[in-house]
Order: sequence, then C-alpha cells, then structure tokens
Amino acid sequence: MENKIGLIGNITEIIVLIFNVLIYMQLTILKKDNFITRLLMYSGSIIIIGAFFILTYTGVLAEALASFLCVTLPSFLLFFILSKYKDFRFFVTFCFLDAITFIITFFTRAINIVCGNVAGITSSVIVCFLMLMIYIKGKPYFRSYRKLMENVNEGWGSMALSSFMSYILLVFAAAYPKPLIERTEYLPVYLFLSITILSFYALFLLTLIQKKKLSDLNSRLVKEKQWHKIAYSDALTGMKNRMSYIEQINELERTLEKTDVVYAIMIDIDNFKKVNDTLGHHVGDLTLQNVAKLIDTIFSEENYSAFRIGGDEFAIIAKDVSEDILKEKINSIKTAGMNSDMGCPLSVGYSAADYEQDNIMENAFIRADNAMYKDKSSSKIYSE
Repeated sequence: MENKIGLIGNITEIIVLIFNVLIYMQLTILKKDNFITRLLMYSGSIIIIGAFFILTYTGVLAEALASFLCVTLPSFLLFFILSKYKDFRFFVTFCFLDAITFIITFFTRAINIVCGNVAGITSSVIVCFLMLMIYIKGKPYFRSYRKLMENVNEGWGSMALSSFMSYILLVFAAAYPKPLIERTEYLPVYLFLSITILSFYALFLLTLIQKKKLSDLNSRLVKEKQWHKIAYSDALTGMKNRMSYIEQINELERTLEKTDVVYAIMIDIDNFKKVNDTLGHHVGDLTLQNVAKLIDTIFSEENYSAFRIGGDEFAIIAKDVSEDILKEKINSIKTAGMNSDMGCPLSVGYSAADYEQDNIMENAFIRADNAMYKDKSSSKIYSE
C-alpha cells in the first residue's frame, strides 16, 4: 500500500509540475515566437518532467535534490534562453511560480504523511482540480501579466532580490536542521510563512497593476493632448485655429466683467489672392507662415491670444493692455510686414469691447473687421 500511495504522491507532484510549466509557458514572452521555438519549449519541458519522474520514482535521487537538478535548474535555463526578457522580470516570474509549486507539493506531501492516505489522495485530487481551473480560467490574467512585463519597467529589480531570498527561505525552512516532515509541529509556522511570502507577491502585483494604470493614463493624456493640438491648432502655421478662437470668444462672453479691458484685433494680408495666383500656393503658404511668425513675435506676451481664423485672416484678443501700447504693436507689425523678406503688407483694425452691447466680443470683432477693411485704403490705423 505504501508503494501505491508513494506512486500516487509522485504522480500528484508530476501533475503540479506539469501545470507549473504550462502556466510558465503562458507567462513567458518568447524572443522568437515560431514553430522551432515552441517545439524546443514543449519537448524540453517533457524531458524535464520525465527525468524528474524517473529519478524520484526509482529512488535514484531524493525528491528535493531531483526537483532542483531535474526541474528548477534545467527549466530555468530553458526558459531563460527562449525568453524575450532576460532581466529581472524573468527572475521574478520564475521564482514566483517555483515558490508556489514548492509550497503546493510540500503541503500535499505533508497532508499525505500526517493525515493518512485517504486525506492525502483527497488533497491531491483537489490540488489537481484547482490547478486545472487556474490554467483554464486564468488565461486573461496571464495576458494581463504579460502586458505588465511589456509596459512596466520599474520595480522588478528589488522584487527579484526579494523573490530569490523568499524562495531560499522556503527551502531552508523546509530542510533545516532536518526535514520539516520529521518535525510536524512546525507545519503551522511554515504555512504562515508561505502565506506571508505569497502576500508579498500579491502586493507586488497590485503595485505593478497600479503602475500600469498610471502608465496607461499618462499615455491617454499624451494622446488626448496630441488630438487637442490637432483639433485646436492650425496645421500650416501652428497657431490656434478658428475652433479655438470660437471657444475662447464664448468663454470670454461668459466670464468678462465690466472692469476688464479687452480689445479685438483683426489682421489681413493685402492682395493675398494675387500672391497665390501669380506666385503659386507654395509661396502663399510661406507668406502665411511668415505673418504668423511676425504675430507670435510682436504679440508674444501672455496678454495676447492670436488665431488664424481662415484664409489670410488673423484675429488677436488683447486683455489688460493700454490703447497706446496696442497702437505701437500694430504699427510694429505693419512695418515688419512691409520690411520682411517676402513683403507682406498687412491691414489691421481693432476695437475695444463695449459692455453696453450684447455679444460683447462678437460685436467687438465685427467692428475690428470693419476697421481693418478701412485700413486697406489708408496707412492710418482705424478703430471703431
């Protein structure tokens, strides 16, 4: 009967090891995921498990020594060679799975010895069933873990050292000063130690998940920022576009107070259509870019918000500036436009916000637009 139970216990350990290897296959990101690589992985795993079964069942090696020489060491080398990540991520994953396998097989064997054959067989069946359920139901979690390995780069180093030390502690506590099976009064202590170590792994995984969430959130924010830039920026000049202009106008309509000094400024390139028709659209694009640079240079302070609202028209919102300073800037941009390398004569008009009217900013820009068209036939700066 002892031999039969020994065989059953040995088969239980083999089944646990098989599931351990299968789960590790699920967690491993292969360097080259092809037929040859997978053939090496599967055939190597079969040889490893087969060697362990033969050597332990025949009694050539003790189980602990056979487990290390025939399973832990060769499987470590096999998966290390095939793995894409040959760094701390590999060590943490390997130690974690090997520690779980060690704990499960140890307590299965302990129950068999301490509680008798029936309890041992029952625990073996339960363990095999649970391992099967973990393998079947755990595939989404295995994929999530692979994503953690691919996307989270920090924290693995310190955890690798802790994982290795925890694994050594498990083996040491089970074997020194004599096998733990021979001092069964310490089994509750060893159980507590095992649960504590597994809780450390759980905490580490939760930390990785939080880092992954933060990384995903940061990626989304970057993408949203990029989309926002695309949606609210003019592709040709890099200035804020008409959509941004409308949004800021609406915001001002809601928030302006009568004590705020606000000006609406309109700028138009003279004879721009002629530039496109005679010199080509590429020259027209360069002209628009040149004017945009002039506006950004002259109206660079935080008091000004500049927009390209369509074609060759530009709008500027000026807050908390004096009219004299505003006129100086308008004169500066008109002069700079005429003296630029491409020669960009500009018409400019401005108007102050009138708080006695509805749609304060909209009407201010209408008046500024009228003043700009009057400026087209005169060098005088018009205000309405």
